[in-house]
Amino acid sequence: MIKEIPVIDADETYTIQKSLDPNGFFVIELRNDMIFVEYYKNIIKNEKIVSGDLQKIFRGVNAELLSNAILLEIEELQKDHYMYLGRELSKAEYALRTHTTYEQDC
Repeated sequence: MIKEIPVIDADETYTIQKSLDPNGFFVIELRNDMIFVEYYKNIIKNEKIVSGDLQKIFRGVNAELLSNAILLEIEELQKDHYMYLGRELSKAEYALRTHTTYEQDC
């Protein structure tokens, strides 16, 4: 018997509504020929995120290694937040390698 495997077309029906991660946020910048990733825990007042408290700074030149470090150091993020970070770090690494401008997608 042959098992039928579903083929899934990734199209607009798989768009995920962006939402703020209640566990924190990241600021990604290129400085001194490196990628810097600042991790902030949310500061919440009256049930709203009003600011952040800097917890950790990651730095490197390789998106995969930065992603691994973040995954191992910050375990409480939402799944879509890790995916977003992977995309953004890849963009940052590309900009670093090609000496072009990087702007974080919020």
